[in-house]
Amino acid sequence: MYAQAAFYKFSLHARLSVVPNPTEQGFLPDGSRYTIAVVGPQTTMTLWVSEGEGLRNSGIAFVLSHLDGQPIPEHSDEDGIPFTYLLTPREKKGTRVSSGRWAIRKPKFVAGGKAVNTDSSGLAYYTGVDGALDRDVPFYRGQGYSLNGQAYLHEEYTENAPLFQYSKKVGQSVSNTTPVPFIYKGSGTEGRLAMQLNVVVEFDPVRVQYIELLVGKFGEETNAPVGPVVSREDLPSDLFLNYQSITFSADGRTSRAFGTKGGSGHAFIEIDITPIGTTTRVVSTSPLSGDLSGVAYYTSFKTVVTGEPVEPGYTTESWQIFGVDSDGPVEYGSTRPVTNENGGGESGTTILTQNTPSGHAFDRRGRPIDTPSSRRVSRFDGYRDKYEKSVVVTLPSETTPLHATYLRIDNLRRKQVVTTSTGALVVLDEEDYFELFQEQISSEFTLNVNGGGHWHRTHGAGTGHIILFEDDELDFSAGYEVVNTLRVSWTYVLDPSTAAGWRRDYSEEQSVSTKRLVVRCKGSVLLSESIPADAEYLHVVFIATDPMTGAMVVNLQQVNQFNRATLKSWIFVVDDTGARFLHEVMKSVAPGTHIKVRRNDDLISV
Repeated sequence: MYAQAAFYKFSLHARLSVVPNPTEQGFLPDGSRYTIAVVGPQTTMTLWVSEGEGLRNSGIAFVLSHLDGQPIPEHSDEDGIPFTYLLTPREKKGTRVSSGRWAIRKPKFVAGGKAVNTDSSGLAYYTGVDGALDRDVPFYRGQGYSLNGQAYLHEEYTENAPLFQYSKKVGQSVSNTTPVPFIYKGSGTEGRLAMQLNVVVEFDPVRVQYIELLVGKFGEETNAPVGPVVSREDLPSDLFLNYQSITFSADGRTSRAFGTKGGSGHAFIEIDITPIGTTTRVVSTSPLSGDLSGVAYYTSFKTVVTGEPVEPGYTTESWQIFGVDSDGPVEYGSTRPVTNENGGGESGTTILTQNTPSGHAFDRRGRPIDTPSSRRVSRFDGYRDKYEKSVVVTLPSETTPLHATYLRIDNLRRKQVVTTSTGALVVLDEEDYFELFQEQISSEFTLNVNGGGHWHRTHGAGTGHIILFEDDELDFSAGYEVVNTLRVSWTYVLDPSTAAGWRRDYSEEQSVSTKRLVVRCKGSVLLSESIPADAEYLHVVFIATDPMTGAMVVNLQQVNQFNRATLKSWIFVVDDTGARFLHEVMKSVAPGTHIKVRRNDDLISV
């Protein structure tokens, strides 16, 4: 059908073309490559049928509409009923890796949900969690939740919700804290088993959290849970497990999750699973506020005295160095370290590591993700040195007055760089140079000051980035980049009215705030749009994934924050090769921001 349509369209244009022997090449919606060429009176089409599991019935289903939810004629049948589209990523032969090509179909019926658990082949899977009404979708999603967990976070998932496998109903949920069933790959005669974890919290009379394991036959059609409860594991009283973060390995023998340990720190958790029970262990912990490593400051002191206090020419010089930089200890006016007479320590840079719960998980293909802190680092470099010199030029006598001088030089440099999911952000850049010279002759004092500096601070919410949606597996993120910049500059001037006799004269004070909606994938910016300070809209993200490859369809919608009316919409297709707009994959979809997924529950994994 697709080949005939492409051939007919080419032939129509070829008859009107002034170019002799026109040719065309491309890909059909099912991923097959083709070429069409005219040679004399003959038009020939060559078709290469795509390899791999391209005809599988799984993928991502959705319904398109105008922004007001009304049907789009070109995406509806003759009765005005919107088409249900099924997008299936074509995988490289023998793998679960996306090839970058997609098959597009319009099935009469689909069944599925938001969350998916697959076996190692990607062909056997469970899906569930029905989509909710759009008003139930939050504006912000917390970091650290698995993609499945984000479905549990806001979709309507209740007791006795339907569960699907191979597009047939195969079970019921146990409670609203039951992750979708997963497939356990046994050894020998065990074969494949259907399993579920039910995470329960009870207060009788104190809080108790435990995990129930349900086990049954794989693929058995039932209107009950996948099987009976075979075990119960009580968790330690100081450990709380977040069921929304649970993910499973490809063989179903291990689960990862995160929670809190002792109420004050992240707990990175693994659950070993067998057909007869579970064993939960905390593999690591970290403070909720991050880990501090390195040395905050390096201090060096040196004092040189020349002469005697009762003689002219008596001189005292002192150096104080307080700080670190990337090259190690800093000495005023020299690249050589000073002698540490009154202190010291190791050199180094202060690093604050923010631990990311989502970095401890299994991805949608059951592969481990281990990036708990690599994308959340705050690095501080800075030093402050102070130099002082006092000289007694002459002592008071019958022929000479007291003559003394004092020189002080302060030099300050501080810089802080925060690494976020979107790159590095300089949040503090400060430099200050201050020089003071005072001279005393008898009882008369003269004072001079020189120098100046600047203070440049950039900050936002957290590290300047508010996450709407972030996916580590495909390196895709959508969120707000909030930058509030304050820049201040000054010089030092004399001012007898002050106690010190001098002050800072501020020559510049500038405050600028910006907010942008930014979508990134694999380091490339797909969308960047400025948001006015008085904007009365925010954004929501709808998602669904392909069971085989983990590819996603993401609908980012700009909605009125008061009535949830959709104002703009961007639909992205994301796979291992990167992200594209939907119209780049589906040629029948017009470019622009006027088409959306009709409702959140219309975008599902099948």
